Amino acid sequence: MSFLAGRSVQTGLYLTAGSTARSLVRSITSLRPHRWIGDPCGTIRHNGRYQAYSWGAAQSDDLLHWTEINDHAIKGLPKGTAAFTGSVVADRENSAGYGEDALIAVFTSFDEASKKQSQSIAFSHDGGLSYSFYDGNPVLDIWSTEFRDPTVIRDREHGRWIMLVAKALEKKVAFYGSTDLKHWECPDMFRLPVEGTDRRKWVMVVSTALPMRAWSLRPTGLWNLIFSLISRRSRFLPTAAKECSRS
Repeated sequence: MSFLAGRSVQTGLYLTAGSTARSLVRSITSLRPHRWIGDPCGTIRHNGRYQAYSWGAAQSDDLLHWTEINDHAIKGLPKGTAAFTGSVVADRENSAGYGEDALIAVFTSFDEASKKQSQSIAFSHDGGLSYSFYDGNPVLDIWSTEFRDPTVIRDREHGRWIMLVAKALEKKVAFYGSTDLKHWECPDMFRLPVEGTDRRKWVMVVSTALPMRAWSLRPTGLWNLIFSLISRRSRFLPTAAKECSRS
């Protein structure tokens, strides 16, 4: 899942009722490069066009018809380093110093020798067709082999960026804050209106295949857990659980 103008957009394969492994129906909005690709990520609308990455770059005017621009959008990756899933933001206030409205990619760097996963950034000066690897990378490193898939959003109320990133072995989602996308302090989050009030609440959704005995749910299966932020304690508390359909 990735973000498009503040809203999540799901792309890929979909199942219809009664479908089997032989009758998968591909979404009409899919992109089919003639090569292996990773998770679709970094989806953003910028200068009137939609852009998505894999980390090759693709563009669309209508989300239906896609043109693959290149298969390696991030330039200057060190030898032995691979780019994994991440997100792209438009830095409208030039917080990172690459110019107003510059596109900044935030992604997981995978070190092939040590298997370490850390978070890096790259910046674009050509509208998102290509990105230059920041020479101060990684911007966030906890020396873990299971620390990946950052999603970054803008918290305009507090003038900062927020990163959500998975700590896979710990079965946790960690939150970090930054004012410049380069220095971070210690998986999707968005704000929704609270029905019947004028308030808005931060909501986080986490998918898990772990045993759910603590929730008195079936111990197997894939579940979406929904958490809401309790502002006075700056903590997310579970509010709902929903089992994912497996037709």
